[in-house]
Amino acid sequence: MYINEENTLIITQKHSIEMENISSTPTIKKFTEKPASCGTIAKLKLARPVKVLSNHYSFTIPKGKAYQWIAELTPEMEKDSRELWDRIFNVHMRDITKCIGKFVRASNCLFTFDIPHEHKDTKVFTFKTTAPELEEYTLVLKRQDNVISFEDIARIDSSRFEVLRVLNFFIKKLMGNLNFKEFGRDRKFYNEQKTASVDVLGGEFTLEIMKGFKTAVEFYQSGPKVLIDCTRRIIRAYDMLAEIKFFMEERQMVHQQVLDEYVIDRIFMTTYGNNKMYKIIEVDKTKTPLSAFPDQAKAKTYKEYFKKQYNITIKDDKQNLVVAEVIHKNFDANGRKISVVNRIHLVPELLKPTGLTNEIRKDHNAMRAIAGHTQVKPDKREEAQRGLAEDMNKLSASVNNLGLKIDTNSNVINDALNFTPPTIQWRE
Repeated sequence: MYINEENTLIITQKHSIEMENISSTPTIKKFTEKPASCGTIAKLKLARPVKVLSNHYSFTIPKGKAYQWIAELTPEMEKDSRELWDRIFNVHMRDITKCIGKFVRASNCLFTFDIPHEHKDTKVFTFKTTAPELEEYTLVLKRQDNVISFEDIARIDSSRFEVLRVLNFFIKKLMGNLNFKEFGRDRKFYNEQKTASVDVLGGEFTLEIMKGFKTAVEFYQSGPKVLIDCTRRIIRAYDMLAEIKFFMEERQMVHQQVLDEYVIDRIFMTTYGNNKMYKIIEVDKTKTPLSAFPDQAKAKTYKEYFKKQYNITIKDDKQNLVVAEVIHKNFDANGRKISVVNRIHLVPELLKPTGLTNEIRKDHNAMRAIAGHTQVKPDKREEAQRGLAEDMNKLSASVNNLGLKIDTNSNVINDALNFTPPTIQWRE
């Protein structure tokens, strides 16, 4: 048996093997250290060196500590009511910074890294809003007892989770300063200014193809890394209610058929808050936007709730609400992790369908047009990912106050080999 210069394995004769002579306990050779590179492989051209690029980058670990604060609004406000939270924090930005220093915020959770000396012992700050349209709100900041040290990222306990949480908050802040907005809770950020509109099926459907990145800081065997990966999301341009009317009026489909084919068990994105994704399980024909809201302390009806919490005015008061299931993680009396399923009602007018219909998938012209925006060649993908890391590094010190720097050359994997198996030929 040998391998010739054409990378062909030649077996010159057959051998008969008596099964009874085979040991039932094979000997396994163990290596106490990494074997030296095999010159035979290179000589016989069984493998060739290749350049491998990862989408994970090393970064400088900040020094110091982080202090957590929880923000509370009176009257109470939903945590994902981005617009209102942002407006209130913008009104008080100067006073908040004087009290707790520069901070990173996601919803009602804040982290600061250097509390001004004169306020180091103060744990509660109250800010009364004076802006005419917001004068009913009072903002209270409460400092939590836990102090997070960035050095704890190497520990194998809950301290690491807290450090990663702070770093991911900070990455979100940097992405926001680069005009990227997070959609959902899976750390995917999109620049809405770069959204492409594609008309398909002769203009019957308009697709919004959002372009962005998934970024997340995680801890791996080789240490903490930041993931930067290109991502795309396809949203149909019209809300659920508009699509239902289109299929009924233009396609002459009956209402239940539309629900079965385009609503039930389909994924929709909210057009408010954090743009969460929900899988619709049924339509509740007993409820409309004018139905009583479950928490009467927040609002009397669903319509009033969305006006108060998100400043959204629902137009169609007769539309039936749809139902989705939300799974929350919790602990039982014995401390075991359990899943709790809650049913929530959503307004079709405030939901956008995601993905493609079967009709669009079957249209070759439509899929070709979509592929022009969703398929990214490896070299362009790596160029975009590296470009984002460089853009983060270029942010000013006033924005990147942690001094976090990404090593844009750390994603290169050395000593990679592409193995080519030999061709096998039998010879008598």
